[in-house]
Amino acid sequence: MLPADYTPGVQFFIELTWSVNQTGCSVELLRNFDSIARAGELPANGDLQDQVPTPSPGINVVTTSTFIWAPGVFGAQPGDSVNVGFYRRIADSCGGTVKLHGARVEYR
Repeated sequence: MLPADYTPGVQFFIELTWSVNQTGCSVELLRNFDSIARAGELPANGDLQDQVPTPSPGINVVTTSTFIWAPGVFGAQPGDSVNVGFYRRIADSCGGTVKLHGARVEYR
């Protein structure tokens, strides 16, 4: 959910923190779906940009992948719910298990 001090229409970011039990490889997390939901209205499609593959910094070392959400036609507002789904590309270069530790919305 976008916090009360979010400025409407400003670009924001979805940050995922994760780790993998392998090093010397890259993990590719991709957008599966995204939308914005507001009470009393139909959800609107989002505009989340896919991220380039992120190198693993070391075995089980936590790192962050950042996805950019461009302000779309819908015009996000404070209190809107941000709905996102991600998947891992099977053909990325890490064969290990990816553990997702958290997600947050960041804006600047």
